[in-house]
Amino acid sequence: MLRKEGGRGLDYRLDRVSFRIPGRETAADGSADLWSADGQGDPAALSGFWILLTLSAYDDPPLAIEVPVTADAPDPARASLPGGWALTAGGS
Repeated sequence: MLRKEGGRGLDYRLDRVSFRIPGRETAADGSADLWSADGQGDPAALSGFWILLTLSAYDDPPLAIEVPVTADAPDPARASLPGGWALTAGGS
């Protein structure tokens, strides 16, 4: 869950989702090829890349959020966030 400390957090919308894989180019459409993990049963095979989220708002500058993926799961504790924002594992 992404939360803004004070202010109008609900004014933001998801503008783009893309991926960053060290040592590889990301496609222009933001997609990523994770073929090296294809067919592997070990969750650690899906590690070492980042989900990049861009949020935009009418009156505020865009926000860039980077969430690393470790062992086939997002790792919010290691996410790169702008000041005043917090990311926690999903909940109700």
